[in-house]
Amino acid sequence: MPSGSDEGQENSSVNATLKELISLRGTKKGQLTKFNNFVTTLSEIPVQTVTSKQNKELIVRLSKIEGIIHEFDEIQTKIELMTEDPKQLIERDLFEDFYYSSIASAQEVAESYSKANPNQGIDHGIVECTTFKDLSPQVRSSEAIKLNLCLNCLRRGHAVKDCRLDGNCRVCQQRHNSLLHVDQDNDSNQTILKSLSISMPAQSSGQVLLGTAVVQVVDPRTKNTYLARALLDAGSQSSFITENLKNTMNLTTQNTSFCITGINNAPVHLSNSCEVIVQSLIGPFVAHLKCLVMPKITGHLPNIPVDILRLNLPENIKLADPNFSQPSEVDLLLGAEVFFEAISPNKLKMGAGMPILQDTQFGWIVAGPLNMPTGSLNKSEIRNTVCNFTKEINNNLTKFWNIEEVSTSKLPLSPHDEFCEQHFVENTIRLEDGRFSVKMPFLENPETALGESYYMAEKRLLNIEKKLMKNSSLREQYHNFMKEYEDLGHLTKIERPSFGYFIPHHAVIRDTSETTKLRVVFDASAKTTSKKSLNDILAIGPTVQDELFDILVRFRQHKYVLCGDITKMYRQIMIDKSQRHLQLILWRDDESRPINILQLNTVTYGTAAAPFLSTRCLRQLADDCTDPMISEVIKHDFYVDDLLTGCSNQNDLLHIHKDIHIFNGE
Repeated sequence: MPSGSDEGQENSSVNATLKELISLRGTKKGQLTKFNNFVTTLSEIPVQTVTSKQNKELIVRLSKIEGIIHEFDEIQTKIELMTEDPKQLIERDLFEDFYYSSIASAQEVAESYSKANPNQGIDHGIVECTTFKDLSPQVRSSEAIKLNLCLNCLRRGHAVKDCRLDGNCRVCQQRHNSLLHVDQDNDSNQTILKSLSISMPAQSSGQVLLGTAVVQVVDPRTKNTYLARALLDAGSQSSFITENLKNTMNLTTQNTSFCITGINNAPVHLSNSCEVIVQSLIGPFVAHLKCLVMPKITGHLPNIPVDILRLNLPENIKLADPNFSQPSEVDLLLGAEVFFEAISPNKLKMGAGMPILQDTQFGWIVAGPLNMPTGSLNKSEIRNTVCNFTKEINNNLTKFWNIEEVSTSKLPLSPHDEFCEQHFVENTIRLEDGRFSVKMPFLENPETALGESYYMAEKRLLNIEKKLMKNSSLREQYHNFMKEYEDLGHLTKIERPSFGYFIPHHAVIRDTSETTKLRVVFDASAKTTSKKSLNDILAIGPTVQDELFDILVRFRQHKYVLCGDITKMYRQIMIDKSQRHLQLILWRDDESRPINILQLNTVTYGTAAAPFLSTRCLRQLADDCTDPMISEVIKHDFYVDDLLTGCSNQNDLLHIHKDIHIFNGE
């Protein structure tokens, strides 16, 4: 038993360490304050008088200060583990608010300078600019107009009619620069779409919020990822991506030609499209999209900052865009092809004249009217974002009949999907108890692609423990969930392996659920030290079930119907033992005990391949079934784990109910 002297020395050591951490935290606060003072000084100067040197200094300071939030987080986490003093705990929120406000102000100053000095830093004429030449003729014209350049010589200070440069376009002999010429002839390398127009009505003013979400955009070719801000738009028949995001990700583009007509029939020419994969940050939702490339989708959203305290948002929701209240650029517009797949039935009304909270696959979005103070409406602008295409009548008729026809035929598999199918066939077995054992389909070798992940998972665990300690009900539900996971044999305690991927986890509260209010979500998109996550190197796999629309249409045609679901569908499927070290988690049921390493033995919700592996196993059950009626029901009437089926007489329905119940082992 330690003596009083020993205890005193230990307390003294702890206090000294805490004091040192608080001092170090103060240093970080001082650095941020100094940066904010510099930004404030610049913001008070008329933008026309800001020098190039001052702007460059701002950019350098901004790049350096952006990493301070991570340094502060490490220090503050250690402080919070050593003390429960409310004065110390509140420092995190205060610093984060100050940090994001300072960064936003700095970006606003830099953007204002860029707009006021569009050619600053360019040491060559725009005619010689390789970046300008790499743009399409339509985009070059748009940029030249924005920069107030003469469209003949591409210089400032005069209009085309006053241009002294002899000569016209070398192609069509019209009075414009050859770099701005748009070839009207058919190009074998381009897809020409005629009679394509776009209606862009006034979608929002200063008192209307549009739903935005932060999503992960994946390059299908390189698998590189990027976090982007997306606008969810049910009124658009297509999806769009900005030139800036396309260039940042170095996406491969396809040549195409769109003539889009907007307000006042003003034509906008789009000449490129690219393919991307959009993934949710909170779940397995994935969408493969072909996006049209635009210089800019809309202005900053929202128009002006929104006081988030006035909204009184519920504490337990996960926002799709945590910074929805601050004006920011939009990188993507996700049209109706994604919107209705992403929308969930849950919706919260916040009162008259207030926006609604709409649950989606990306998290909760905030959208709708917001009563603003009268003075702020003068700053509002009209945002044009809704897209409504009108194509040739033949295209519309073809699309109409395709929609009306309910078909179970499948398109040919892509090489990526063929790989996933072949991998499943070669690596899936049935165990003695009838369960499937599968292997995850990897695009890269995990041992060379993934870095260290233990400390990242440990940090996330410590954070969730702090939250659980403040909420006894949430803590009990979380512990019960993990205990059930272990009791069912779905996880196993192991020693730390020489290599593995540690998956962090957190709680999602579902107040609308009648059964499980809490679900523990595993984040397999968490990056390792190599900047790659498990999901980054996993193949996603094809969709093997019928579309929900087809299932619902058939369901409405039945006289007698049957509904059901598969309990814990993912966790009925085992992961091959050779891959379980890639599904490790950290957990302990008592914060005073050492942290345990647990291995997840089944298909895990939150991994990119989980939907394919689980639904493909269900499809295999149908293939193995000797009863034709039951086989067809399993193949065509399941949507993930939900069953929607029926028939024209009661006896057949009872047969389906009995045999489906037995066949799935429920």
